[in-house]
Amino acid sequence: MRKWLQALVDHFLPAITPVQETPAGRAPAMLPAMSTQQAFTVTERTQLLQTLFALLWQRNEWNYEQCQLQYRDPVEGNARLANYWKQDLAMTRQINQLEHQYEAGVPIIPLSRCPYCQAINYHSFDAYDLDGLWWRSVLGFLDDGVGESAVRPREQHRLCPHFWMLSGALTPGESFTVAPMMVTPGPDVPFVVTSLFQHSSIRVVISSLKVGVHTAYPIAYYSETKPVDLAYPVAEWANNYAIWVQENGRIQQGLHAHYSPAPYQFWDEDFELAPWIEGGQVYWIGSGDESLTLQQRTEGCPYLNLPGRRKRLAIHQGKCWVWGEDES
Repeated sequence: MRKWLQALVDHFLPAITPVQETPAGRAPAMLPAMSTQQAFTVTERTQLLQTLFALLWQRNEWNYEQCQLQYRDPVEGNARLANYWKQDLAMTRQINQLEHQYEAGVPIIPLSRCPYCQAINYHSFDAYDLDGLWWRSVLGFLDDGVGESAVRPREQHRLCPHFWMLSGALTPGESFTVAPMMVTPGPDVPFVVTSLFQHSSIRVVISSLKVGVHTAYPIAYYSETKPVDLAYPVAEWANNYAIWVQENGRIQQGLHAHYSPAPYQFWDEDFELAPWIEGGQVYWIGSGDESLTLQQRTEGCPYLNLPGRRKRLAIHQGKCWVWGEDES
């Protein structure tokens, strides 16, 4: 193993400590009690992610070396397979443990307000930076390769019966933290998926908050009636899965979402929000409004005619570009 990589691993891996997994539970129709989980501090989050990323790089290096050995000397490679699988299993367990630690530390914040029952909806959100696993959008060679990519404590969400789906957009700042994962936070500016309004009870609430040096726009979809059935799944914000909250808190998932990152334009995304606000389908919450007061007027709406790219963005290893175009 390369000396710089081994030094990084040796420095951070001692920080790994056992954690208790949060038991899965079914969300009731009424708002559950607030989560009592303790959110991580900036220092705890930084150390946890540095440890995890070092371990992911170590496992990738180990996998590469084993593949090279198999190619150069199949006999020797086969002889080392047992030890390879043992090491790989140990690394995977440590990675899973660290991901559980991260999940247990993600803050639960008041994210949106329901236009039907007026309840505040509390959702997990990593507002520290885009290098957190909450934002991990695409599984790649540094990850396990199966399952949902984003790490979010769904059992801790406090959602009203009408909350259906979370979408979003993000205006990037001037710099990005380098992290070994892909983040696809949406376009620069907020939008609506017009095909969803075929369901007459769908309503949208747009808000904004800071994520480090970036500006994020949570776009929450609500429905008075459930279940909401779709011909094509719509991916959750910055995730590789379509995830909806159906009747009685039932979570419905779909892989290969129609609006997952892909190098093509999405024909039914609309960035002209004024007609939808005037038509009663879209509400908004002012930037910095801690009361989360719902507004439904175009006058004074901060989300109209914003400058920025109307295409999906990709962020990886400190670089940001339009998905499907050459990496800049």
